[in-house]
Amino acid sequence: MHTILGLLLFMLFASISLLHFYWAFGGKFGLAQTLPTGVAGNLVINPNKFETALVSIALLVLIELI
Repeated sequence: MHTILGLLLFMLFASISLLHFYWAFGGKFGLAQTLPTGVAGNLVINPNKFETALVSIALLVLIELI
């Protein structure tokens, strides 16, 4: 049971990390649905490439803790 849970968590964090790397290198798929918008339709946050890559690296570090 622990092995299955660990494998599922590994796959989840790896997938999310790869998606963040994709966005950091200019990918656009799913980006508009992910970023929050205000009442007027403007972006509430607009992360840059460095911040997105940092999140991806942090997710990879979390994989090591599993």
